Amino acid sequence: MILLSHLRPLILRAHFGAAPGVRPSPAAASAVTQTRFGNSNVADASTFLRPGTGAPRQRRASPNLGAVSKCALLLLVAAVFLDSCGQNTSKTALKPSVALGSVLAEEAINLAGKSNKVAIISHDASWGPASPVEAAFTAELKKRGFSSFIAKAATLGDPMHGGEVGLHPADFAEALQNAGDAGVVVSFAGPPLLTANDAAKVAPTHPPILIVATAGMGDQPGFPGSLGRVEQLLDARIIQLAIVDGGMGPDAPAPKKTDVTHELFARNYSILHQPQ
Repeated sequence: MILLSHLRPLILRAHFGAAPGVRPSPAAASAVTQTRFGNSNVADASTFLRPGTGAPRQRRASPNLGAVSKCALLLLVAAVFLDSCGQNTSKTALKPSVALGSVLAEEAINLAGKSNKVAIISHDASWGPASPVEAAFTAELKKRGFSSFIAKAATLGDPMHGGEVGLHPADFAEALQNAGDAGVVVSFAGPPLLTANDAAKVAPTHPPILIVATAGMGDQPGFPGSLGRVEQLLDARIIQLAIVDGGMGPDAPAPKKTDVTHELFARNYSILHQPQ
């Protein structure tokens, strides 16, 4: 729309012969009228009378307003097209992340039991603000009467300085301690980087844990970890559910819910459950 606002004065000037809000003089209006529509009572449309005399006064040759108007119209159409393309690209890029956040909220609510509180493991400020997925998730929770809080804003490391990037065991353990009476814990920091010894120390009485293990979080990077690590955490019953990249294949059954949100989620993500 910024492009349109800049083009509008130029288009109006080209089409009407004056800047927006400036009313042309009667003489100029007459000349424009003659140029556009012709006048059979005037011998030469390029001249008109001087005020108070009968002598003709030469007028500067008018530009081809028809051609100018066509150019202005083409500019307007191009501006609208480019502007709409930019808006549609931005909206399309965010739609899967919103679907992911909404479906994740549904799964968290289903596992929360009688509690209406959800504990969140997120990244700290070094990775920027909360992702669009987390924002969509908390908005959906609020819409359904649930509250959420940050149990741990973890330092996930810096890929530019080496070392493993992800949710470290100490931060994961602290998040579980801070979860309190939350009915479920949701990690937007990916799967915890637990060794076998670390996994053995996780208390079996912790609330259900859901993790988002996707490469992207809308317009921000995600923390997918490895699929093998995710499956090990599920098998060890440390986490109860994980959302990973990869939608349904051509032979996969259709999602149970067929609204736009669930269909979009199913095309982009899969849910892995703890084995029964």
